[in-house]
Amino acid sequence: MKKNSPRDAHAVQPERSIICRIVKLAFLFLFACSIHASAVALTQNARLSLHLKTVPLTKVFSAIEQQTDVRFVYSSNIIPSDKRVTVDVDHVTVTDILKQVLHGTGLDFSSTTNNLIVIGLKQAPQKKDRIIKGKIFDEAHNPVPGVNVMLKNLQAGCNTNANGEFTLAVTEDNPVLLISCMGFMSKTFTVGEQTYIEIILSPNISLLQQVVVTGYQTIAKERSAGSFTKVDGAQIQHKSGSMNVVDRLEGLVPGFAVNNSAGADKFLIRGVSSVNASRQPLFVVDNVPMSNDYIASFVNPNDVESITFLKDATAASIWGANAANGVVVITTKMGKTQPRRIKVNYDGFVSFKGLPDYSYQHKMNSPQFINAAKEVFNPAAYPWKTVTAPGPINSDPKVYPHEQVLYDLNNGIINQATANTRLDSLASLNNRGQIYQYLQQPALLTNHSLSFTGGSQFHSYYGSIAYTNQENNSKASLNRYMLNLRQDFIFSKNVKADITVNVSQQKRDTFQIPSLPDLNTYLPYAMLADAGGNPLSQADLMMYKPYRQAAEQKSGLNLDYYPLKESGYTSKNEATTGAVRVNTGLNIKLLKGLTYDGRFQYQQINNNAYTFYDQQSYQTRYELVHFTQAAITPGGKPTYYLPETGGQYQSSNSQNIAWTVRNQLMYDNVFKQDHQLTLLAGTEVRGDRTRLFRSLRRGFDFQTQTYNVYDEKTLQVAGVTKPVIGNNSATKSTLSSSPVIINEIETRFFSMYANGAYTYKQRYNLNGSIRMDQSNLFGTEKSQQYKPIWSVGAGWLISNEAFFDVKPVNRLNLRLTYGLGGNSPQPGSGSTMDIVLAESSPLFNGMGIGYRPLLPGNKMLSWERTKMVNAGIDFDLFKSRISGAIDVYQKKTVDLLGSQPLDRTAGWYYGYANLGDMINKGIDIQINSRNIDHGRFSWNTLFTLGYNKNKVLQLKRTSALTSSDKVNVGFVEGYPAYSFFAYKWAGLDGMGDPQVTTADGKLVKNTSGIVAADLNYAGISQPQWYGGITNTFRYRNFDLSFLVIYNLGYQMRRDVNTFYSGRLTGNIPVSFEDRWKQPGDETKTNIPSYVPLSSDNISRRSTDLYKQADINIVRADYMKLRDLTLAYNLPSRIVDRAWMESCRIYTQLNNVMLWKMNKDGIDPEYFNLMYGTRSAAMKPFFTVGVNVRFK
Repeated sequence: MKKNSPRDAHAVQPERSIICRIVKLAFLFLFACSIHASAVALTQNARLSLHLKTVPLTKVFSAIEQQTDVRFVYSSNIIPSDKRVTVDVDHVTVTDILKQVLHGTGLDFSSTTNNLIVIGLKQAPQKKDRIIKGKIFDEAHNPVPGVNVMLKNLQAGCNTNANGEFTLAVTEDNPVLLISCMGFMSKTFTVGEQTYIEIILSPNISLLQQVVVTGYQTIAKERSAGSFTKVDGAQIQHKSGSMNVVDRLEGLVPGFAVNNSAGADKFLIRGVSSVNASRQPLFVVDNVPMSNDYIASFVNPNDVESITFLKDATAASIWGANAANGVVVITTKMGKTQPRRIKVNYDGFVSFKGLPDYSYQHKMNSPQFINAAKEVFNPAAYPWKTVTAPGPINSDPKVYPHEQVLYDLNNGIINQATANTRLDSLASLNNRGQIYQYLQQPALLTNHSLSFTGGSQFHSYYGSIAYTNQENNSKASLNRYMLNLRQDFIFSKNVKADITVNVSQQKRDTFQIPSLPDLNTYLPYAMLADAGGNPLSQADLMMYKPYRQAAEQKSGLNLDYYPLKESGYTSKNEATTGAVRVNTGLNIKLLKGLTYDGRFQYQQINNNAYTFYDQQSYQTRYELVHFTQAAITPGGKPTYYLPETGGQYQSSNSQNIAWTVRNQLMYDNVFKQDHQLTLLAGTEVRGDRTRLFRSLRRGFDFQTQTYNVYDEKTLQVAGVTKPVIGNNSATKSTLSSSPVIINEIETRFFSMYANGAYTYKQRYNLNGSIRMDQSNLFGTEKSQQYKPIWSVGAGWLISNEAFFDVKPVNRLNLRLTYGLGGNSPQPGSGSTMDIVLAESSPLFNGMGIGYRPLLPGNKMLSWERTKMVNAGIDFDLFKSRISGAIDVYQKKTVDLLGSQPLDRTAGWYYGYANLGDMINKGIDIQINSRNIDHGRFSWNTLFTLGYNKNKVLQLKRTSALTSSDKVNVGFVEGYPAYSFFAYKWAGLDGMGDPQVTTADGKLVKNTSGIVAADLNYAGISQPQWYGGITNTFRYRNFDLSFLVIYNLGYQMRRDVNTFYSGRLTGNIPVSFEDRWKQPGDETKTNIPSYVPLSSDNISRRSTDLYKQADINIVRADYMKLRDLTLAYNLPSRIVDRAWMESCRIYTQLNNVMLWKMNKDGIDPEYFNLMYGTRSAAMKPFFTVGVNVRFK
């Protein structure tokens, strides 16, 4: 062991001395404290005597202070002024006296140092704190961070973390929480005895719409006088009817009409503003225009942040010559900062849509069809020799099985009993089950999307990967893969950039059976397979058997036809689409309030499709027989002028390239707190080009990718004489198809624009915008190229006025705007120079390319201009319990584009010009209400309504309006767009012929001599009233929502019998049974009689008079349950174990008809309203899905 040296011992002495001093001081301090504490205790325990009678408490305190060193501290407010006490004690302590005099007063005392006694209110016994934990979600069951959670008594509170979780200590027995967060409706929640709770917040629609995205800027809604409607992405996320985000907006936006009827304009905003130019809105994705045809390829509905509708001039005029029909601005999601981790979400669903409803077609079954065949069979009108010989233009003779039996009976080949047996056998057959089994499949739509987001304060990102599979009833299938990635960069406080990349790849396969009859007119007894599933021949439906056999013998070709085998001969077909979009922007703050914004987008879409008809395909064999000459000598080989080996290869390739370059400066500043000024000016250049290439090769070998050559020129010009079967006469066949077709369409725009907004004292707003477009679609005159599109508007936030004190009204904003919108001509419809069509034809051999004039040039051609005025009011009532907007508008379109008659001596019949006017008037209403919001249960409603009435004021025509034009055109001067016109029905005559009354009172049954004036206005095919009602209910972990859409105030042409003469060669409507059959039936039916010969039918009457009569115009109004969704959110105790923040499971019912005004079983969504024909109807279907938010 080492010993200390003397030097070491000397060095330690000072340290020991210091320690000893510290110990002594500490001892003295502790002793002094103990003496002081003892003194306090002795003072409080000192004994004294008091003799006081009926005195205030303060007198007792003073008496104690006189006899001791105690001093009292209290507030005079808590001492009962009327309290009197009596004290008569000897040798008692201060503590005993205070207990006596304070008893029953609600007061208590406590002693402190320095002989102070504090008098205060008596505290209730302290309860042990109860810990409440919970989680807060939005309606899509995403956790909501930063939510303020407060006790109603305001004694405690906290905020939710990044996962939407909170922890709160409470002492109350039944605490009530106040929940609030920006962008959501505030909520009160009674906890009860629960220790864990989950709360769902509803979006505050009025707050969400306070920021408007126009595609050029983002501006507070309060600062714009324009008419906007904003839809949050969560509102459409769970709708599963379509993967096109625009389809999901039905019923959510006032003034946005969705017409699903066949042949109708599907999307309209505030009516129609054009006759011959585009009628659909302009669609904008991430600030750049995009065709609606491409949206499904680039936009996954789960990636949508919001959709803004720009409906009036101030809102939409900045888009210039594309804005007259309204603008739909789709904004996709951007990244959110997630410290140290990536947030991952999964959304998926499967919709089981089933088979189409064939009964909706109202066609005959086999017994009905055979009965009708017996009734109309007329061998005198259609002799056996006629039906077994080639028809007009050498069409193939056909004798159908039911006709064969009847002709055999008529020709004495079989007797009546045998005929009845054979006809009964046909009547017992029903091919509908086999059509479902072999030719159709249950429709299905499924989508799976995985999204992720994250980043830091310098870089954030949002991405998604999605897969869509769609199986159609026609056995066509689509598989689409989508990739989306957006990145935002903050290089400094003054420089920001973003880039979005979208890539999609899809493949479509089709199920093809060439020459198959339309399934709705298919003979109901024509079976596709026998009982064992073996394919059956239907060659008798193609050609009369002896005629076919003779052609087979001459050509050496098999012309049998097995529909189920044909699908295998055309199985090599597919269509692929590859799409790429790059959208990038740069934002630089140049000076205070001054910002530069640049944006560039490039998109390319490539479509490649092919179909291969094998040499065994009926289509290949059938064409070949028309270009075959029989052998000259017996036993010789026929001469084939088309390749006898190999099939037909048809390809179609198209490419669309679109690009946009935009540069703009924006100034935004606030002066002296009362003045805010926003100015924007910029230029934009856009181009769009589509190229199409089609080719057809015969004799193609798919294995070796080679083809056989043939003399195409000779076949097109001279043709083949004396073929086995001629295609345009009995002695000649010519080839009419082109081996190569190339088309190209290109549009270009150069635009200059400016926009301004001024706000004073946060309640007075002025807006203005102007834009000038130059395009290859307009005339070359400068007056046409630079016609300005402009707007002005004013707004007054009256609820911010000092004099406005209407307590139920939280917000009231008045708006008024006026301006112009534009609509460009369709590409190729008009030009500054003559439009000619190049034609490559053998007829021009040796003379170069041939050209066919189409339209004369027009240097004064301009876009259509729509003058719009809009007055609106935005309101928020009863603390946001009710909010909404009402807009009244008028749109007058001038310079309508169309064909105008010209002086024929100049060489033109008509030209494309500006030639008409149209007006629209209407109202839009949106109301949001929180009907119930009480703790665990809530009920919200969204109501939208649009009303539109229009009229064509002026419309020049290329020729005088005829009765046929008036029936079919839909746009007639002096009437609304989409108008119906009908004859005044006068019943059937004694022969069962239709009769109508003309304008001058005459009774006619033929269209000869009928003029346009004989047709009366009968309604419109576009709804005048349209909208939706959405109700959302929530209770604990369950939520139930449903959307009812309605379309009212319009008409349609009822479907009627279509078979009035000729041979029965296909299925017909059941209503044929109710036709006129004998004199006197005209009092019981309106369906015209059957006339065997078509020539007699045409010469003696016109059945169109019945079809187009006013008795067949019916109301098309209906209401549908578009979707009903029931969802359950798994409890957190379950999802936490699976590393999830939330998991929502839902099922949805779609497409349920609730009410329709017509009594004919017509669903207007599966019907051509103008022509009165039914289309394939989808039954109600259901969907199951899940939404998962991972930790």
